[in-house]
Amino acid sequence: MARWTSFLGSGKTVAATTSQVITFTGNDLPSAGVVAYHFVWQGATAGNAVADISRIRVKADNRQIFDVSLTHFRKWLERFSQNGYALPTTELRFSIPFNLMDIVDDDLADVCQFPRGAVPTVEITTGSNTVAGNLYAGWTQTDQAPQFYSQLIGQQMNISGGATNATFPITTAGAIRGAILDTANLGRLKMELNGFAYHQVIGSNYLNIVGQTIGDMTLAASDTEDGAANGGSAVITTQTGLRVPMIVASSGASRIELDTGSSWSTSNELTLWTVHNQN
Repeated sequence: MARWTSFLGSGKTVAATTSQVITFTGNDLPSAGVVAYHFVWQGATAGNAVADISRIRVKADNRQIFDVSLTHFRKWLERFSQNGYALPTTELRFSIPFNLMDIVDDDLADVCQFPRGAVPTVEITTGSNTVAGNLYAGWTQTDQAPQFYSQLIGQQMNISGGATNATFPITTAGAIRGAILDTANLGRLKMELNGFAYHQVIGSNYLNIVGQTIGDMTLAASDTEDGAANGGSAVITTQTGLRVPMIVASSGASRIELDTGSSWSTSNELTLWTVHNQN
């Protein structure tokens, strides 16, 4: 099987010092056999970069398949890409992969693609530190037959600081392949799917002990798989990626349970990476 890459000759305008949504549609992007969309910034010297992104959304027809913050998106790439790639905020380029990027074999990875027959929309939301310029799009396609498509969706948990045994239900469709969660001010987490605790570890705020330095076991548990990607040389150190062996979560028996420190924010999100059958 083969892959090939191309790009859209014209860019989308980026306004200066303006929070904005830069939108690419089916008039700009193909969807058949797409395993990744690629983007590059152009602007003045010391201009636009990955740091200017606040959120990434992708739709297939009117169905949201990606809705993720920049930090969780970066941690997802670092944790699950088979080469441990961590996207620097200073980078002038970024990609949105739709394949199973944690599989080394290209043919196996590429059975997961953008939803077949759907019209794509990509929305890149920026902060107000942009400079005038353009954002250019490209794509990689495959002739591998599509079997699956992926979703990466972040949901605000509304769990307050200083909580004990606070729960957030997991009700997503599809098979869960991974999860991204903030670890700063986290005391303990348990991820329970279908009644089984796949992850139950302590964080840096365990028992809310003041004046002591506490190691973060949520990150230590991933070090054995990812090495430096979650160790001292990590690009991203305040989020964890939880690997799950493709579990379909049953409603009512699946949840995240947290103990939180006083500075934990109600706006913190749980981002789930899920895999679904193509239509």
